Amino acid sequence: ANPRALFAAVSALSLGLSALLAAIGWIVLPIALGGASADLVFIAQIYTTIYLPAYFGALLLGGLFQGQLDMVTWNVVRCLVPLGYLGAIVALWASIGPAVGGFASANVLAHLLAVGVGLALVVRAGWLSFAPQWPVMRGLFAYGIRVYVGDVLQALRLRLDQATVAIWLSSTDLGFYVVALTIANAPQIVSNTIAYVAFPKVSQAGSEGARREVFGR
Repeated sequence: ANPRALFAAVSALSLGLSALLAAIGWIVLPIALGGASADLVFIAQIYTTIYLPAYFGALLLGGLFQGQLDMVTWNVVRCLVPLGYLGAIVALWASIGPAVGGFASANVLAHLLAVGVGLALVVRAGWLSFAPQWPVMRGLFAYGIRVYVGDVLQALRLRLDQATVAIWLSSTDLGFYVVALTIANAPQIVSNTIAYVAFPKVSQAGSEGARREVFGR
């Protein structure tokens, strides 16, 4: 599909998915945080509601440029999240001191920064559209369903151990564990970098034979 059709489709899908997951979050969070105060539960619900559309927006806007093999723009949008997060943490730390609420706010602000820049770049490229086409949405949804199982298994591999550590050990130990895990996963940078470039080229190939040739190279 052309970029305008993709922008309209992913915008509609991401907003719908955000609304669905936020609604689930408002139901699940009071149960998951049963031992926490009502104020903390409410903050978690508000954070989830704001974070989800910002997260999907930053992810999918960057993905549009990745799909067009505009790797420079994609990396600009993608890097705004960790760099903006770090900058917001430093600013909030200097002004109000370290706090969970401050870190959560910094995370949301970083994603909103990426969304704002991504939208500006989409407008500049002439891709802005608010008329989603059902065939494009259906194709994206069908593809997403097919790869969903693999993504869930990958997420479990990365998060299930952290959930177990969080249950049995202290928050300090969990912090050390997450940092150690990040360092241990450093070699994935190489494989992920290859995949980020290769998979859009594979998907752009015109035939099954051409896709196999690109994948083989």
